[in-house]
Amino acid sequence: ILNEDYISVAVGDYNGRILKEDRISIPEVEPEKYLALVASALKELEKKYPQIQRWGIGAPGLIDETEGRIVYTARLGWRDVEVVSLLRGSLEKPCKLVNRIQAASLMSTDFLLSKGYKKALYVHLTTGVGGASLSLLPGQRHYYTEMREIGHFCVVEEGRPCSCGNRGCLEQYAGELAVNEAIYFYNQQANSTIGAREKVFGEVGRYVGK
Repeated sequence: ILNEDYISVAVGDYNGRILKEDRISIPEVEPEKYLALVASALKELEKKYPQIQRWGIGAPGLIDETEGRIVYTARLGWRDVEVVSLLRGSLEKPCKLVNRIQAASLMSTDFLLSKGYKKALYVHLTTGVGGASLSLLPGQRHYYTEMREIGHFCVVEEGRPCSCGNRGCLEQYAGELAVNEAIYFYNQQANSTIGAREKVFGEVGRYVGK
C-alpha cells in the first residue's frame, strides 16, 4: 500500500494468513525515486519468500488498472505515473495496480454475503476519506467494486480549502487531521475528552451521510 512517506507491506497465503507484515519508510516524493525504493523493498521479500506468486499494489487516487497507471492522486501529488512499468523491470513477480480503498472494500464481502446484501458502499476514514461501491455479480458469490472518490465531494459550500484545489471537501471535515483538530478544540471548550469525541463523531456522521 502506497502512502505519503511510507509503504505498508504484507505477504500472505491463499488461506488469508499473514506471513510477514511491515511498514517501510520512503523518504522520497518524486515518483521514480519513490518507486525505486518500493521495488528494492519488494525484491528483498521475493528473496526471502520465493513462494510469492504476484504483488498487489494499492495506491490512493484515480487508477487506470488496465494500464497500471496512477492517473491522479492528490495524496501523493502525482499525475500520470506508470507505476507497473516502473516496477516491472525490478521485480521477478508480476504486479497489479489497484485503488487501495477498492482493495480494502473487498474485505467486507463475507459479511455482505452473510446478510444477503446485493449492493453496499464502503467508506474508509483515515488521513483522507475514500469510498468504494460494491455490487454482487448476478448468479455469483463475488462482488464488483468501483472506486468512489467521496473524500472530495463538496459537503460545505465555500468551506475549508482542500489539497485537491477545491473547497468544502468531505475530507476536510471527516479526515483524521480534521477529526483530531476538532476533538482538541471541543476538549478545550468543554474540558471533557469523552464529550468532545461524541460531538465530533456525531458531526462526522452527519457529513458522511450527506
